[in-house]
Amino acid sequence: MTRYKKFRALQKKIKDANLLGMYETSRYIQPYFLFYAIFNVVPNKAQFEEIDKKKVYKAIREKYAIGNEQVIRSEFFSKDGQLTLNSVILIVRKEVMVYLIPDYYGDEDVEILYSNRQLGMKEELQQLINKYKTKVKKIKHISLMCYEHQSITLKPFEIRIKDTNIHQNYNDDLVEVDTIIKKRLKMSNDKGIILMHGVPGTGKTSYIRHLINHIGKRMIYLPPDYASYIASPEFITFMLDYPNSVLIIEDAENIIEDRASKKNAAISNLLNASDGLLSDCLNMQIICTFNTDLSRIDSALLRKGRLIAKYEFLPLRKQKAVALVEDLGLNFPVPGDMTLAEIYNCSERGISVPKIEKIGFKTNIN
Repeated sequence: MTRYKKFRALQKKIKDANLLGMYETSRYIQPYFLFYAIFNVVPNKAQFEEIDKKKVYKAIREKYAIGNEQVIRSEFFSKDGQLTLNSVILIVRKEVMVYLIPDYYGDEDVEILYSNRQLGMKEELQQLINKYKTKVKKIKHISLMCYEHQSITLKPFEIRIKDTNIHQNYNDDLVEVDTIIKKRLKMSNDKGIILMHGVPGTGKTSYIRHLINHIGKRMIYLPPDYASYIASPEFITFMLDYPNSVLIIEDAENIIEDRASKKNAAISNLLNASDGLLSDCLNMQIICTFNTDLSRIDSALLRKGRLIAKYEFLPLRKQKAVALVEDLGLNFPVPGDMTLAEIYNCSERGISVPKIEKIGFKTNIN
């Protein structure tokens, strides 16, 4: 059969396939469902991160003479009329597809979908794709997990990245814990949970921003009310597409409180996701922040092997508070231990803050 006839037959299979199910969890076709619909085989998947997708797209089309009938595009036109290919599926050969993943979340990822009969082709494509690796870029945003259109989605939102000086802004005992946390979060395919607690204003959220600036992983913000979804089949399927991520749950009191004190299904889900069979599938690390006392949380969260680190954020000791006030060029007496919120928002407390003349480049610090 000639190449043309083969792909005419392939087009007919696509046309005859029932593709309705492909749209249930996505605004566009799911490539894994498409692969199965065309070839009647569940695909293997090989994923490659930080790839120049434009160059890969051009190289694959040229090397394998990919015609338009073998390309499925998702195109986006901006207000100024510029065309961007959000995602592309290339049907390279029988039982071999290449998926160029959308850029919605800062990804530069490419996947090869293939059957066991096409291992040689997979290796050939892998060598080609690895030629176009880009420099690793640190992620400077958090993806917000939402539930819309009857499916879980991620929406990126920018955060104010202003790197925090740990020695200057926190008590000295954080330095050792910070080293442990960063070392673990930088590990690939790791799991576990980090617990951060303390009264409001002591810098828990600022520290998370600091981690985002240094870790470079995908950070996913999960609203506390969504914690019950963690062990659901839909959540697991969704997170399998985002391995090696860090899940952030702020104000997690209602999730992590002791199960003996009240019925709490969310904590069971959290335990399984952080160090159970589910964690082996998801390779996901979890950060929980809360204001309640550590004694009130479920003791299972503190189990060795599950717990990466725990830290209580306290007001800055007076000596450190005095040093920070001086470093910031502020002018007010420090009565005792102070929270970061009290120091940085001193003008709202009616304290006179002198205007400081700055020398150098003008910058906007959010």
